Formats: sequence, structure tokens, C-alpha cells
Amino acid sequence: MSETIARGIYKTYTTQTKLELIKSGNPNHFVDEGVPRTTAIHWLKNSYKLENLESQPNKFYETKIKHLEQKLLKESTLKNLLVLVRELHPYSFDKKKVRKKAIKLKILQEISNVQKIVNLNTCLNTIGLSPSTYYRWMSICHQCQRSDKKCSKRRPNQLTSEEINTMKYYVTNKKYSHIAVSSLCELAKRDGKLFCSVHTWYKYINLFEWIRPKPKKIKKRYPKGIKTTYPNHVWHVDVSEFIFLRKKYYFQAVIDNYSRYILAWILTETKEAKNTVALLQMAKLNLKNIPTHLVRLIADGGGENIAGIVTQFISRKNIQRLIAQQDIEHSNSMIECFFRSLKNNYFYHQKIRTVEDIRRKIAFYVKQHNEVIPKP
Repeated sequence: MSETIARGIYKTYTTQTKLELIKSGNPNHFVDEGVPRTTAIHWLKNSYKLENLESQPNKFYETKIKHLEQKLLKESTLKNLLVLVRELHPYSFDKKKVRKKAIKLKILQEISNVQKIVNLNTCLNTIGLSPSTYYRWMSICHQCQRSDKKCSKRRPNQLTSEEINTMKYYVTNKKYSHIAVSSLCELAKRDGKLFCSVHTWYKYINLFEWIRPKPKKIKKRYPKGIKTTYPNHVWHVDVSEFIFLRKKYYFQAVIDNYSRYILAWILTETKEAKNTVALLQMAKLNLKNIPTHLVRLIADGGGENIAGIVTQFISRKNIQRLIAQQDIEHSNSMIECFFRSLKNNYFYHQKIRTVEDIRRKIAFYVKQHNEVIPKP
């Protein structure tokens, strides 16, 4: 008994069965195997389609291999593009803008090379560059060489060549070098020469890279600072103020020019000449080897440094006083730099409750300065 197939169930046959029946040309060739005569006749009528089935698998795989090769080429090309762009600009374009024109040109060149294999939108999505930014870079880096306009294509509300030349005249003329761009915009309106916004002025200045004439600034040459070749040749003395509970306290110190060592310091409530004398006495006592040569003391012209009591003391102790920027052209910047470092790097970051806290914090930083912090 032949096998009956339930109605509504579609039965499939192998390609080899179809080809054998077509070769035989007999619709009853596979009747015993359950192939209906009507199905066999349908195969014979469409034999021109079935004869191509032998070569169809090979063509299918060849097409698939070719497609995969193209896809692999695109992926490798996009990977190389991303690596090259990140080498030029290792940041996201949204977080950090590209400022240098040379980098923009290199990125545009890489995109142009890749466009032969991958479309533009895919390239831009891969490197994270928006189309608007890309076209803006193209207009900036590959702009028209004509000096009067960006390109020959005209747009509504675009400045004419005469207006651009007028703007260039105002921007590059020495006559207006002292006037700001925003004021130039208003001046041109008042003269009836050019009517546009300040943003338009800045846009065209950046677009054409106009340089405003500025007088050449002569850099002031400062003399080199005092540099001694042995310790205790030059000392620096100065005083700095600390304000606590609306009251001033005076921190006075002596520093050696050669070693940058703080020889002595005091914290007092008054700024007097006797404090300077006491400070210099402490500096002498703290020295292991008392110098026999003349010590030069650089100070400012404050009353605590030039009083008679100070003059009498230094004359007996083989010390020569030099007033900064009066007796010598140099300033007293070495001790001033120490005060600035003490306050900005340490003192202002501490909690001060009493005057003893001020004294303790200063003592700590002076010890760090002398024993821990390297000196240039």
C-alpha cells in the first residue's frame, strides 16, 4: 500500500531526485517512490530552471565568500582609519575640539582615502565626527583661493565682495589698531560703510585669518638674580604680615642666598628695628662656622631695616647693608618667594585657632623648607 500524505502538508524532495527525473524524461519514473505524476510533470515543464541547480550551490558560496571578503576589507579599513585619527587627535570630538588646521587636513585626507571603500556616513560614525563638523572643516581647509569671498557660490544675506573688502580695511588698517572688533563694528555702521553683526566680523576674521596690526611689544629684559658661590656671602631679610582675629602679626626671616637655608626667624606683634637686630643676632648664633669675611645683607627700605640701631649693629658685626633696587638693581625676591610659598602652599590651607598655632605652623614649614623640600 502506498503511503498516503495528509492533506495540507507540503512534501519536499531533494535536488538530486528532481535532476534524475528530468534526465529520464518520464513523469512515472518515481511513482513507486511516492512522487506524484503532477509534480513530475511540473518539474519537466520547468526543467530549464532545475538544470541550473547543479551549479547554483557553487555560485552561492562564491557570492557569499566575495561578500565576506568585502565586509572584512571594510572593517579593516575602518579600524585603520580609527587608529590613524586617534593618533592625530586622541580625544572625542565632542569633548575637545581640534584647533590646529594641519590636523584637520590630515583627518580629511584619511577620510578621503577611505571613501573609495566605505561610504562617508559610515566613516564619520566610526570616528565620531558629525557631518556638520566635517563639512565645516572642508569649507575651512579647502576654501576658495579668492581673497574676496569664501567661494563663488552665493547665498542669501552673504556679504558682497565690496563689503568684505571694507571689513578687511577696518580690521587690518593701522589707523584702527587700537579699536576693539566690537567697536569697529559700530564704527563701520556709524560711518555708513558696513552693516552686519559682531559675530559676522569675527566669522570673517577667522575665515580669512586677518591679522590685526599691533605694535611690537618689546619684552623687558630683567637682570639675572644674585647667585653666590659660597654660603654666608649674601643674606636676605624681610618681613611678612599674618592677620588673625583682626590683628596683625609680623613674621621676619633671614635666608642665605647660596643654600636657601632659613638662618633665623621671629614672629612678633610689632614691626620694629629692635626685632631686626634680634633676628640678625639669632642668625649669627645659629651658624656653625661664623664667617670672617664681609656678609652682605639685602633688605628693603623699611624703617625696621634702616634705623640707627640696625646700622650700629651691622657695623660691629662685619655686615654690609644693601637696599634692594636702590643700592643695587636687584630686588629682594628670594625671601619674598619663600613667604609666598609658605602662605599659598601651606599656611592658607591650615586651620588656625590661636597665635601659637601660627607659630607652630611656621616652625613646621621652616623645618620642611630647610631639611625636606629640594631647592633648585
